[in-house]
Amino acid sequence: MHLLCSASTTSVSSIAFATYEPRKLASAAGVVKRFEAEGFSPEGYTLYAYAAIQVFAEAGRSAGSFGLDALGKALHNGTFETVLGPITFDGKGDVQGFRYSMYRWHDRAYEEICCRPSRKVSSRAARPTA
Repeated sequence: MHLLCSASTTSVSSIAFATYEPRKLASAAGVVKRFEAEGFSPEGYTLYAYAAIQVFAEAGRSAGSFGLDALGKALHNGTFETVLGPITFDGKGDVQGFRYSMYRWHDRAYEEICCRPSRKVSSRAARPTA
């Protein structure tokens, strides 16, 4: 996480760049509800890990194998429905359309101030908002 800090005699603030809050995505609502019903809040990277397993499982199913060559081909050629929305990969294997958000730490709380994915479109096609 990158931080930019400012201080004055009356307040201290920090600006942080981090991944967006996936618990707020419509595509994650059902999984979040199931986690919370078990007494667990899926904070931090929980839903990112969940999505990674969803992608891995679907790639293996669609390839008919969990061998590296078959998985690699399936990952490069597929779109995978996950708790983060549809995920695809570019030719280098990077997730397409991944976005970060900007947060401000002020008065003992984080405030999202920039760049979250739109809730009206998939995370793959999301554009930063001002």
